[in-house]
Amino acid sequence: GRGIDESIQDKVFDMFYRGSLDSKGTGLGLYIVKNAVEKLNGELTLKSAIQEGSTFDIKLPLLPNGK
Repeated sequence: GRGIDESIQDKVFDMFYRGSLDSKGTGLGLYIVKNAVEKLNGELTLKSAIQEGSTFDIKLPLLPNGK
């Protein structure tokens, strides 16, 4: 992808936020993912650079019984 400018990276997980007027989505996708990960006591991180692309990492804890 084209990457996400550093100045808006903290906003991409906000409800209804769209990075540009060209975005065709509703601005809910990343918001929903973030909330789901948080409810599972996980961590969601974003690394991105213009013209290089973006990487979203999700880390979820193991359940106590290992399943």
